[in-house]
Amino acid sequence: MISHKSSNVKIFTSLFNLYIIRQIFKKDPVIRHITQLEYAYLLSILGGILLCIGPVYTKRPSTSHSYQNLYCSVLDILTSEEVLNFNLVAYHRTLDELTDESVLKETNFEVIVADEMGMEQPIYANHKQGKISLNEYGKKYTDFVRSWSEASLNSALDTKRDEQEKAKIIEEVYSEFERRTKSNEGLKLMELYRNHVHYVILRKT
Repeated sequence: MISHKSSNVKIFTSLFNLYIIRQIFKKDPVIRHITQLEYAYLLSILGGILLCIGPVYTKRPSTSHSYQNLYCSVLDILTSEEVLNFNLVAYHRTLDELTDESVLKETNFEVIVADEMGMEQPIYANHKQGKISLNEYGKKYTDFVRSWSEASLNSALDTKRDEQEKAKIIEEVYSEFERRTKSNEGLKLMELYRNHVHYVILRKT
């Protein structure tokens, strides 16, 4: 995702990481008064690298309701065995892990800034601000969740099912998930949603 060569810093991000970077600029009182290009140039002089890493481990409310909605969406569609086989595994790092002094010493880096932040889900934020309709929000958020969960769902289905049947079941699951997402209960849960990310700036020693 990131390459570092001489005094140049190249930052490659997804659209979501770009959103994270913008939020960092709003949050940090030191850097919010300069443009992103100026900040990137400053990092290149310092030999710094900007890392946006998520999700992170936190005890505060975060994305758990997305998993809950997804789980509830499969209960009446999959067999009990398929439900048990439907697993989503993620390792949530802590800020301490990302700034471990022993590791940084071995790689000749030092921490300039290390912090974490919680952000509202950007698709839901667009809906709250009236930029997209409820139906658009439901579809976009469902597509987002589907992008990282469909492979696991497909692998959980009984191998005796043919591909046409699997495709139909998958569509049913995400249609139910979208319905739950747009429901009053789903909207209330989204108010608690916070995407917790770390941002760390390192400098070569």
